[in-house]
Amino acid sequence: MVLFPISWSLKCLVNPFDGSKKNISNLTLDSEWTLECIWNANNPPRPDYIVIRRISTAEEALIAVTLELHSSESKELHPLQIFLRHTQAIHGTIRTPQIEMQNESICLFQRKSIHFLQVGQPTAEIKLQLLEDVHLSSAYSITGTINVSESSASSLINFENVEKMMGFQKDSLMELSNDFLHLLDRAVSSYADVNLKCGSVTVPAHKSILAARSPVFAAMFATEMRENLTNVVDITDLDVSALRNMLTFMYSGRIENLTAASAGDLLFAADKYQLQGLKTMCSDFLKSKLSLQNVLMILAAGDLYDPDLKAIATDYICHECDFSALEKTEEWISLLKENPSVAAEVLVQIVKSRDKK
Repeated sequence: MVLFPISWSLKCLVNPFDGSKKNISNLTLDSEWTLECIWNANNPPRPDYIVIRRISTAEEALIAVTLELHSSESKELHPLQIFLRHTQAIHGTIRTPQIEMQNESICLFQRKSIHFLQVGQPTAEIKLQLLEDVHLSSAYSITGTINVSESSASSLINFENVEKMMGFQKDSLMELSNDFLHLLDRAVSSYADVNLKCGSVTVPAHKSILAARSPVFAAMFATEMRENLTNVVDITDLDVSALRNMLTFMYSGRIENLTAASAGDLLFAADKYQLQGLKTMCSDFLKSKLSLQNVLMILAAGDLYDPDLKAIATDYICHECDFSALEKTEEWISLLKENPSVAAEVLVQIVKSRDKK
């Protein structure tokens, strides 16, 4: 068991080895473990999620995490505070009267979580769920602890106890998921305090749940926007099926009966409403369903919403597809017309893959 105390002042750097050119910060814990902070594309950028990464994946590992994200801003002192500091300096109470700024630290995020890394799994991710307009800062820091236990034959009994505990938690969470999903039933719609209008269909919902799950809804309901004042939100860019699926996820944390088409629609919804869990779920599903018939649709979705999904779709085209058949499809012809830059990227990768053979 290894305990890593964390006190990390974040600096936003561009990762030269990442093709997506994401901003990234690194903290080396030891020769085996590192932390990465991935920044979003805002101006100024803000921390988006934390990656816990290991080098060796030969064994299972259990990671207990306690983290806090803080922003630090220099704040101008009140004139009375400045006067008191000068008075204290004159009487020798403090040495320097020139201090007219103070640092203010605001806790933006707290998380306690447990992550289980299987054999072959190098990373665990922690999403930093921050409101888009909650606080803009140029200085951030992370504090807390990371406790790593690598599973082996000698620690199997302890791990079985943890597994049993997690099984109890899973049952409890499933019950909670079902109870919250029941809130979407028409029979209990009297508890709803907002209506989501999608075409001719109105779906009752609950501001508190929508705000807790989505930073976009949280910002909407925290201000005097029309949607908050009228308790009606017009959903114009999703169909009713996608809206209901998105709400099912927001209330229960799960999705059933996904297809490649519905996962693509939900990926758009997840990106728009900043539902990272749903975004990951849809991307992982699409990665597992790649075929000649849908790879170009998945490529286009990845180009818009997920660079990793785009990279995997491109690799599938290069190594698993008969491109002579693919280039004759209507989807490829449409891609050439509507998104020639993506088509060109695919062709470049095909040429590179053939050169390596």
